[in-house]
Amino acid sequence: MLYDFAKTILDKLDPAVAHRLMMRNIEWFTTFGCHEKITPLPDEDPVRVMGLRFPNAVGLAAGLDRNGDEISSFGALGFGFVEAGSITPLPYAASPNAICRRCSCAQTIEHSLALGSLGAHEALQRLKSADAFYLRGGITGVNIAPNANHSQQSVLDDLLGLLRLFYARADYFALNLFSTESADPLNCFKDRSALREILIALSAERHRLAEQNNRSPRPLALKISADLTKDELLACADICSESGIDGIICCGPMLIDKKAPGHRQLFISGSTLGERSTQTVSLLSEHLAGSIPIIACGGIFSAADALEKIQAGASLVELFSGFVFKGPALITECVNAIAAWRGSCSEQSQ
Repeated sequence: MLYDFAKTILDKLDPAVAHRLMMRNIEWFTTFGCHEKITPLPDEDPVRVMGLRFPNAVGLAAGLDRNGDEISSFGALGFGFVEAGSITPLPYAASPNAICRRCSCAQTIEHSLALGSLGAHEALQRLKSADAFYLRGGITGVNIAPNANHSQQSVLDDLLGLLRLFYARADYFALNLFSTESADPLNCFKDRSALREILIALSAERHRLAEQNNRSPRPLALKISADLTKDELLACADICSESGIDGIICCGPMLIDKKAPGHRQLFISGSTLGERSTQTVSLLSEHLAGSIPIIACGGIFSAADALEKIQAGASLVELFSGFVFKGPALITECVNAIAAWRGSCSEQSQ
């Protein structure tokens, strides 16, 4: 009843306002156990991916908790992992032309990628919100992105700096190479030599940091776009394999409106991505033959959608738009469906 009332109000608000309202109230909502009145929490269904033990295979994608404010609160809803970000080195305000709008009928969210960031140092302080989640066994990912740069070296320098700053805080890093200020936001993925150089440098640096801090190397996962062609997707996968990247997240939002003068690119997330995401997971899974695990996101609005991604070859799934439209009950539904399917597969193999 309480959730239905709150959801009715949130759906009537501007998405940016609704997001701020949710972020300001989710801590007390979970602290007082209000979420337990909406849906039972999922049983633990641990899975080992990228060398990490995840309590379950369902996580929250980057974009909702952009500055790491409420990692443990989101974790309390039942997520096995929560990805903060994208976090940029320097703070920036959302552009006056930034767009974020939802379509309930189509279950989609249209948005600019660059919706504002508090910057790396502020986010580092706010990531203390992950402490309770960590103690419960939850996994925290940090999605890192460069500031609006126009050279390959500045992009690499930004990412290296973020890797060093957050190395002790992150369980894994997700690499966001979408060029929000470029005429082609997918340029980093299409320039194969540049992508290879960036990934090799980041992989080498995380090994150096691991040795320096006497820690195991933090996994790196590259988030790729749904807009890449088949050849571009396979090339990205091969470069990830050659560079020592530990995971691939697919897919990011789709570009629906190229940059016009004075405007940022417009992307779409939600149900529209479902089929494309599954096709991409299947393509990469077959090509990589298990050498690199895949984290699937895009268009997951039901337990059946999540299971479809796992059956296509994903090891983990991430929710974003589905969580916005369907609420916390979707988490438990997805976790339980994946656990039941894995259990049946295990029984059949014995």
